Formats: sequence, C-alpha cells, structure tokens
Amino acid sequence: MVFLDSSAGPSFEALRPTGAASSDIRFPMYGDLVDRMVKPEIDPATSEPDPLTAHVLAVAAGYAYSDGKTLTEMMTRLGMEKCTCLTVSFRNDPMFVASTAHVIQSEDGRVVVVAFRGTEPVNLINWLTDIDTAQHKVRLHEDAPIDVHPGFYRNVRAIRYKLREALLRALAGKPVDGDVDTPTDRAPMEALYLTGHSLGGAMAALLALLVRRDDQDEASFGGALAAVYTYGQPMVGSPALAATCDADPGLGGRLFRYVYEGDPIPGMPSRDTGRWGHFGQERHYVTGLLDERWQPSTSNVGQIRFVGQMAVAFGSFGLSQLLVLQRIPVLYRIDDHRPHHYIEKLAPKGAVSEFGDHVYAIPPAPAVRLRRTVEHWGRRVTSIRPPSRIAAAEPSDDLSFSAD
Repeated sequence: MVFLDSSAGPSFEALRPTGAASSDIRFPMYGDLVDRMVKPEIDPATSEPDPLTAHVLAVAAGYAYSDGKTLTEMMTRLGMEKCTCLTVSFRNDPMFVASTAHVIQSEDGRVVVVAFRGTEPVNLINWLTDIDTAQHKVRLHEDAPIDVHPGFYRNVRAIRYKLREALLRALAGKPVDGDVDTPTDRAPMEALYLTGHSLGGAMAALLALLVRRDDQDEASFGGALAAVYTYGQPMVGSPALAATCDADPGLGGRLFRYVYEGDPIPGMPSRDTGRWGHFGQERHYVTGLLDERWQPSTSNVGQIRFVGQMAVAFGSFGLSQLLVLQRIPVLYRIDDHRPHHYIEKLAPKGAVSEFGDHVYAIPPAPAVRLRRTVEHWGRRVTSIRPPSRIAAAEPSDDLSFSAD
C-alpha cells in the first residue's frame, strides 16, 4: 500500500529570529528563488548546471531523509515560502522495497521538485535494495529491453503512479496533495526538477528515464522537466543504456551528477557484479595542490574494481577520526558520501547556510591537499574508466529511443 502525507511550509516571518544577536541571520537565502528556477540563469541546454539550482536541490536531497514538515521548512529558508509537500512512501520488505519521495510545490504552483530519499543508514531494506545488483531486463513501451538495476527500478516503480497523479494535479494548477480545501488559484507547473542523494539520486535518474520512455508522461509533463540533479548517485544501468541516454539531449543533457572527492557510491556497483555505466553531465569536486573546486569531468567516474574495496571505504570512517591516521591516503572514503558535504561545497561564496549561520570556509592544509591529490589520481589509475564521452554518446544498435 502506498502511504501519503501532506505538509505545508511556514512563512518567512515565522522563521526570522528576533533580537540583536540574530540580526545577521536572514531568510530567505534567495529572494527570487521561484523565478530563478523557472528561468535558470544558465540554461541547461548549454550543458552547464545553474549553480543556484544545484545548491537548492542539494539541500532538498539532503533533507529528503527527514519528514515533509522539516523539508518544507528548509525550502522556506531557501526562498520557497509556504510551499506544499506531498510525501509518497511504499514498503514491502521481502521485495526489498522501501521507497519515499517528497513532491514539493511552490506557493504559486510554478515550480515542483520531486526529492527522493536515499539509503537510510539504519534501514536494512535500503541496503538490500542497493546490493540487489543482478542486472534485470525491463521492456518499456515498445522499445527493446533495457538492463537496469533491479533494486532501484522496483523502488521507483512502487511509487511512480502516485507521483504521476501529483504531477498531473500540478499541471492543472491544483495542489499536489489533492487537498480540496486548499485554494486552487495557482499557476500550472512550469518547471519540474527531480533530485536525490545516493539511492535517491538513482531513483531520480530512473524516473527521468521512465518519463522519457512513456509517450503519455512525455506528452503530459516531459516538456516541464527542467533538469535532474543528483548527488553521490550510483550507476543505474548497463553501459549500452547509459550511451543511449547520453545520445538523447532530452535526457542525458538534462541530468547533472555531482561527485564529491572520494565518494565511493558513484563507482558502484563494482565491476565484479557486471558492467555498469553513468549517463548525464558529471561535476566532480577535487582538492588539488593549489585549489579546490567543482569541475566538469572529461569522462564519467569509473567502476570500483572489487566490492571488497567498499569494506576499506567504510573502515576509513572510523580510522579517519584518529589524528595520526588522517594523513594516510585512502582511495575511497564513505565519509565523502554524506550529503552535508555536497550542500556545503555547492553553497555560493559568502552565503549563509540553510540554518542562517555562515558556512565554514577554512582552506585545507598543505598535507590535506597532498593527500587528496594522491587519492584522486589513485582512483583514476585503479578504477575501470568508461569510454570517452564522444564514444559513450553513440547509442547501441540493439536499443531504440525516441530523441527530439
């Protein structure tokens, strides 16, 4: 059974603290957030993500692990005052399904964000979903079968149709939660964004694929799909599927994947489980000897060779807390996967955080820069790198796909 829950965000005034000590804390962070998301400063068609949207959706993806009330408060802090949120969830333990998505609608109805919840640290079913990696052939519409991650696909399929109903209401200028008592004098949805961290990012990418492969969905709200932003996203399908998606500007050209430092999850599933591939535009945060910044990747992140390397990645979390071991290079660090890293590093320079305080901006020490550089090049040498972007963009002969 699909469970539904609705929440409403507070006003700006309700969040603004009082008193001289709090005078430097300001909300909203972005006074023109809805207008910017309807018309991004940098058009996604140019293959460049909008930095404001990237930060906002990183916050949405990070707080998708919370409940709808918390998420709407965070979106209000960012600039989406009095937004509406419909939380859709489904659970079936034997089928490894524990799926949750939040559909956030701006007060005027023009912007809708679907934020998928990622792997919860204490949710065993989520972990079983992640490791269910035997590629599964799925036939969508009349196209040839495609190879997808079965765990990710089942979790998207479980809530897909409830999400569709909510998006159709948004297109009609109605509240996404279907509340008949809520005033309906809002504009139809103009910009739809899909986002998520970790497992949530994989589900966002797969939903975009499902929309693109379904004639009814593409005709209904495919045109409103502005972009997909994912953070620490694992691979969702075979290299052939990834190449076909990249060849379609309506899909590969709209998806922006962010990878922070030695986050191991974008390199999963590992090569010993089969061949997997990423699609979309990748941005990698790399700390070098001279600077640290997000930069476009010349080729997508490669697969981790052996699943056993994940044991080292997880073990590095405890060891890295010890001062004497912090300087030892470790190729993959599970701590780099945590969503707050993505939020912090995507925040505009000089901006306050979603809590109103200032973002930490302490330059890394030379020893840290050296270690990060060694780790970065170690990953490039040891991971199984995909073909060049040009080669990867060539669709497979056995897959059909309707591109614009």
